[in-house]
This record gives sequence, structure tokens and C-alpha cells, in this order.
Amino acid sequence: MEALEFLKQKNAELAPNSFSRKEAISFVKKLYKLGALKVTVDPDVGEDGYPYAAATDIVLPKSLSKRLDIAVIVLSQHPDEVSALSDVMRKPDWHKGKMVSVWWD
Repeated sequence: MEALEFLKQKNAELAPNSFSRKEAISFVKKLYKLGALKVTVDPDVGEDGYPYAAATDIVLPKSLSKRLDIAVIVLSQHPDEVSALSDVMRKPDWHKGKMVSVWWD
């Protein structure tokens, strides 16, 4: 599900241990502003009954400078894991990879 659409849902949260709702929306908007082609989440329902997502998948632009700008903003949010989407054990290829997955505990 597209991340901003998800965050429009009542009480939806992205990485609630790391972001307030407002910060999560700002983070996703910043990714798009920096050139991300798409930002998605795989939502779940928490114990409180509200939707949340612990991770985002980011489709990277072709421009290397935009990719590196995205890398800087992603890493500044201190995620617990950043990986290549196809293999969570593999580090992302910021130069040639098409997508990255970012996860917070």
C-alpha cells in the first residue's frame, strides 16, 4: 500500500517507536521530494486494533545524486535495518539497485 495513503487512515502509524504520525508523514513526503518513485508499506494491525507498519519499501530514482540524497535521509532516521528488497540479508545497492527496504523495530 502506498505510504501516504496508508497514513491517511485513522490512527495509522509508521514505525511508531521511531516516528510520531506527523514525523512519519513528513519523512515520506521528503522521500518523494528527493526523488523516490514510490514509497510503500505492508500494513498490519497492532494489539490496540490500529493499523501500523514497521517498514517502508522505497523505489529508487535512476539519478545517482537523488539516490544518495535518499540514502542520507533514510540513514538519518536510524533504522534498525536497511536491505535490498529481494534479500533482507543483503545490503542495499544505492548505486544500481531498484528498491530498498527500511525497517524499524
